[in-house]
Amino acid sequence: MLNRIKKHQGKFLGIFVILILLEGVFLLVQTGLFDAVIWRFKVWQAAESGMPFQMKDMFPFSWDSLYLLHEPYSDGYELKEKYGLDFTIPSGDMDTQIRLLFFEGGQLVKVVKLDKFANDFALSVEQIFPDDTFVAEKKNGLDFVYIIDKQE
Repeated sequence: MLNRIKKHQGKFLGIFVILILLEGVFLLVQTGLFDAVIWRFKVWQAAESGMPFQMKDMFPFSWDSLYLLHEPYSDGYELKEKYGLDFTIPSGDMDTQIRLLFFEGGQLVKVVKLDKFANDFALSVEQIFPDDTFVAEKKNGLDFVYIIDKQE
């Protein structure tokens, strides 16, 4: 029996590694980290090209409105009051993050955390729709800092 286990030990290890990798991918998708990485890549491309982009092209999931939560330790109370939203999220945990709250049909579908210093949204921008158009620019010639402006 012990010989059989030793004989198949490599297979078990391979299956275990595959399961761990799949769990990691699942966690990336569920936490919004995957979406933040996709955003980062796409906004970098937009800044390089200088071409405007629509927000619906930046996030690969279904949504009909997006709200920016600029305050790092807020639970979104200000947005709830101003826009009549009903959602529950924990307070933020880092000074250096902004949160993007994605809604579809009035329901919160995803929260994506972005680095506030690499994604400099104007404070006046709170509500975004899929067809809203933006431009990204390199700020001070640095590849990792962008300013994102809504085009009216």
